[in-house]
Amino acid sequence: MKNNYRQTHIALAIVVCVSFFVLNGCGSAASVGKLNTPSGRPEITIPNSNVQTVMDGIASWIAAQGKTISGSGIYTISASFTKRASNNGIFYGMLPFESTYTIVQNGANVEIYEKTVNMTENGGEQTEQSDYDDMQKELMQIGEFIKSR
Repeated sequence: MKNNYRQTHIALAIVVCVSFFVLNGCGSAASVGKLNTPSGRPEITIPNSNVQTVMDGIASWIAAQGKTISGSGIYTISASFTKRASNNGIFYGMLPFESTYTIVQNGANVEIYEKTVNMTENGGEQTEQSDYDDMQKELMQIGEFIKSR
């Protein structure tokens, strides 16, 4: 009888733990944003351009925004910055972030994709709808900046 009682409690504990992880996993997957773009993520297309022109434009835009270029490669450029961080109306202070812009030549056009990461110890990629909306607005500003040059 004692053995049966113990096995029942162990089985119940396993079910509770598995349920917790499944529900939390499903909850976080549902919070990923979706945009009306081909990839569903922040992106824009610069018509009739080339990678170098777009890279130069993004670098100039980063400097004009008071951000710091934190890295670059053949098809990427990254910017470090701090911004006000809050969640559900709770202000957490100014936190470090890094946005990476990936530039892809597609025929006569250039596509720009953006990914932003919270650089704190417990941070991660910013994927909520409001984050995607902010990144898409930023990419639209970058596109207008590049076109006006």
